[in-house]
Amino acid sequence: MSKVNQLVLDCAAKVLRINETTEAEIHFEIDGTGIECWGYKHGYDNAPKVGNYPEPDFVPLPTPAENGTTSFVGKIYIADDLFADAETQLRALLESLNALEKELLTKEEK
Repeated sequence: MSKVNQLVLDCAAKVLRINETTEAEIHFEIDGTGIECWGYKHGYDNAPKVGNYPEPDFVPLPTPAENGTTSFVGKIYIADDLFADAETQLRALLESLNALEKELLTKEEK
């Protein structure tokens, strides 16, 4: 469990750093059962629109089909009964966040 807790903190810290050092607006949300992470690489106002609303262009977690619909946000489940794969998924999320940060900082340097 402590590895998972540390990975959650590492992911949250990475999101904070990305949001502070780039124009991205990345959301990192923790609720009673899990973690969601998604956002806009170039900010909410600059994201591609679907209808009247911007569509997230950073969705690093697989999007599950729930009750016949598809959510645009995937979730890493950390509740006890769904905990088995959380460490692997959090490591993958951290890698995605690292890649996003590198991509955004490289673009800003040009």
